[in-house]
Amino acid sequence: MNKNKIPDTPLEARRRHHKGEMDDKGTTLDMIIETAIQGDVELLGFFARNFGINYVESGKHALFWIAGTNDLQAAKLLIQAGSTVHNAGKKAASPLMHAAYRNQLDMAKLLLEHGARVHYTDGNGDTALSYAQEQGHVEMAAYLRSVS
Repeated sequence: MNKNKIPDTPLEARRRHHKGEMDDKGTTLDMIIETAIQGDVELLGFFARNFGINYVESGKHALFWIAGTNDLQAAKLLIQAGSTVHNAGKKAASPLMHAAYRNQLDMAKLLLEHGARVHYTDGNGDTALSYAQEQGHVEMAAYLRSVS
């Protein structure tokens, strides 16, 4: 069985987990991200219950990575499953910062609607606004200023 293949059912995911096939670095986070992108609510719920929807690898959780895209549906599914819109760890970058860095305005709006903190600073003292400004994303920066 291909360890990188996303399980088709929660039962298959459970079997693979018990066999140790889902413990490779990156695999669990990748599966959570892919499951959200595919819109599989049942399997996403399985991961949320068994791994935690805020499962972190290298200081980042699934919503952080999705925030850098414009996949609003996947982000909504992750939020509905209980994903935090905040950072994954102390002083880590937040999903809002990633959205600002990648100029994903609709994603930033969604995250702010669900309680993301516009003034949060990462370990370097940067905010979502400073990320947008550094990248030259004028519209994003103006929006973030307007909600501050």
